[in-house]
Amino acid sequence: MGGDETPGPRPTIPSDRARNPPADRRHRGEYGFAVLLTIWVLILLSLMAASLASQTRSEAQLAYNRGEIAIARAMADAGVALGLNGLLDPVVAQRWSADGRARRIAYSDGTINVRIQDEAGKLDLNAAPI
Repeated sequence: MGGDETPGPRPTIPSDRARNPPADRRHRGEYGFAVLLTIWVLILLSLMAASLASQTRSEAQLAYNRGEIAIARAMADAGVALGLNGLLDPVVAQRWSADGRARRIAYSDGTINVRIQDEAGKLDLNAAPI
């Protein structure tokens, strides 16, 4: 044991770091999966929101169309009532003739065209000789 002995290379012993990689390396795959899962959830939520918006718009358009149909039916019923009223007017000079002429009547927010035609003036195709 003299002073001329120099120590040789030290044997390498795997450290705890080499055996167990740091947490950021070990869980890197888990973080990537979490990001991917978050993106998919956001996509699904976006699709659900778009579907809800589309359905709401469709239902609003349907409600508007139903209202317009109700108005059109009411105007048609008013036209029939006005036509009957014109035919049954007690003042003979003001009665409407069944000549097929169109009469324009302003009613509510629209205009009604009333046309009265006598059915007796038409040919019965079922009774016509061949």
